[in-house]
Amino acid sequence: MASIVFYHNAKAGRGGVPYSEANLRKFFFRHDMRFRRPSTRDELLTSLDEDLAGNVDYIFSVGGDGTANTIAQKLLHRDTRLMVIPSGTANDFAGALGLTPNIRKIAQVFHAQQSRLVDVITVNGRAMVSNGGIGIAADVAAEVNAKRASNPLFKTMMRTLGKDTYGFLLMQNLVTRPLPLYPVRIESPDAPGLDEVSTPLVLVNNQAMLGGKFRVAPNTRNDDGLFNVTVFLHRDKTRFIQTVARVLRTGVPDNDPLIVSFETNKLRLTPLTHRPMEFFGDGEQFQTAESYEVEIIPRALRACAMEEHTLFCAGYGLEEIPKLQ
Repeated sequence: MASIVFYHNAKAGRGGVPYSEANLRKFFFRHDMRFRRPSTRDELLTSLDEDLAGNVDYIFSVGGDGTANTIAQKLLHRDTRLMVIPSGTANDFAGALGLTPNIRKIAQVFHAQQSRLVDVITVNGRAMVSNGGIGIAADVAAEVNAKRASNPLFKTMMRTLGKDTYGFLLMQNLVTRPLPLYPVRIESPDAPGLDEVSTPLVLVNNQAMLGGKFRVAPNTRNDDGLFNVTVFLHRDKTRFIQTVARVLRTGVPDNDPLIVSFETNKLRLTPLTHRPMEFFGDGEQFQTAESYEVEIIPRALRACAMEEHTLFCAGYGLEEIPKLQ
């Protein structure tokens, strides 16, 4: 019997509706379960400290990438396993782990005890499990979070659009506003001929997909001790829109001279402006800083994952178990 604590974010993009406590108990009824619904990030972190002091076996993140990001801060280099039950907007980290919103499949992964050690990126010491960066994508992430917090109609739209929300707002911003250019110094032992550039977007990627639709780093993995950096050098808005549309359809083109992509384990980004630049990660805004030190911590987080070679037996909820005659 395993000890499990469910951290449920009812404010996530889909509201966590399919994952009520009663529904979850049906699929994990053999185990010691507790349910928490923290209302603030500080409350979540304090509760995690209490649970980890008790050597809990599993932390279940019932929410989106932001919820998983907050929980991951406390789980680095621990034996406690993270299970992500995706109910957010993009669910990028869950997607990289092969996890879908199907609770039956989540239960199968759990009962098969299938997990992997994944790399974690740190940005000025804060953990990031999927993708992030600076530039227009950070502006869009900030806009989404602000509207989600203040506009009920926008949150309803998010539930309808799902993963398309970020792409929709990105294209809307590009069409209706001038192309923003951000002067930044890029320092890395693996950066090919980059130094000071003016760019609309720099992405730091621990996996292939961003925002559920943007296949920015198709060959990137989260278990090889490296992360991907993709720099867009476009200065013309029309051409940048064309590139974004192409990435949304098929992924980053191999032959675009205005895209620089490389793998590394260390990066420094320094805005060349008189004010700090926003950095977003896992769909959340990080603390603004005058420079960002980005590093990889190999195999730092133990996460439950669907593996192709895993052989599953059938799993059932309580309502499917026939009564004894």
